[in-house]
Amino acid sequence: MLRLIWEVGLEKSSIALLSQKIKISPGNIYYYFRGKEEIINSLCFYCSDLLSSAIKPKEYEAFYDNCSIEILEREFKSFITKMIIFYKNNPHIINYITVINGSSYIKQEMKKKIRLEKDIYWKFLEKLKENKAIKDVSTSILISFITSVMHDMVVQDVVLNNLTLDDKKIDALFNLIWSGLSSE
Repeated sequence: MLRLIWEVGLEKSSIALLSQKIKISPGNIYYYFRGKEEIINSLCFYCSDLLSSAIKPKEYEAFYDNCSIEILEREFKSFITKMIIFYKNNPHIINYITVINGSSYIKQEMKKKIRLEKDIYWKFLEKLKENKAIKDVSTSILISFITSVMHDMVVQDVVLNNLTLDDKKIDALFNLIWSGLSSE
């Protein structure tokens, strides 16, 4: 379904198209899922769990309160770099996450899970704003900015133009993100 959403978009994705794409009958899909909404929510849990296992957000909790701004910035770079590498290896997931943002298909339970996943973003960004290391604008806007830059780089350059995203380009991408956030 991730590839189908990539190809035709969320609204045009359907059980019928999915069954054609994976060459099974719609009945087989309905045996496991009640419909498109359930598949979309299952994919949310799946994508969220994959991202969490790659980034390991719990590892960053120690850096929020009692650390220097230099350490906070270093850990934020580590966090963003892990996200970039994850999305580079899973471009359909960043496309999916971008597409479902605000979707009416997402159940309240899933929205809460997504909000918890964003908490690490919020904590990093709020602490960086508090220390005047980044612009003092809405944290939601900052998250959207970061996600958009990563999405555009991964989708446009890596997937569509078959460019490689080596360590040098990952650093350049982080620096682009940081320059957009930085208050200097």
